[in-house]
Amino acid sequence: MKISTKYMSGVIIVILVVIIIYQLVESLMWYSGTKIYFSAFSALLVGSAIGYYISNSLAKKFTELKNTAENISRGDFTKYADLSGDGLFADETADIASSINMMLDNLMKLARHITKTSMKVLQSSLNLYKLSDQVS
Repeated sequence: MKISTKYMSGVIIVILVVIIIYQLVESLMWYSGTKIYFSAFSALLVGSAIGYYISNSLAKKFTELKNTAENISRGDFTKYADLSGDGLFADETADIASSINMMLDNLMKLARHITKTSMKVLQSSLNLYKLSDQVS
């Protein structure tokens, strides 16, 4: 689910809560001023709860992505971005984590290739040294 979809779902839930609370208060025959204040207060509470949940969820995901990027910058290619606990509510951050993990795999392949190549260069250098020693 995209982040914008989560936001819009939250807005729709808040609107539904306002309508339901307003109808509930109206059925209890409360004073009309009370209906408006109670509905607005309920919407504020529900909206705050949804906003807190979404922002806290995003903050945790971005912290995980930031930590993974910092590990990569230090040369640690062993720690992948793990957003696996977010299956039902996966969003664009899961796509970013997947891309970071793919980049890590490619960096590890590149590092192995560089190591193999440098070992070949070292072996060639040793062979040249031995040959030059024999010629002298």
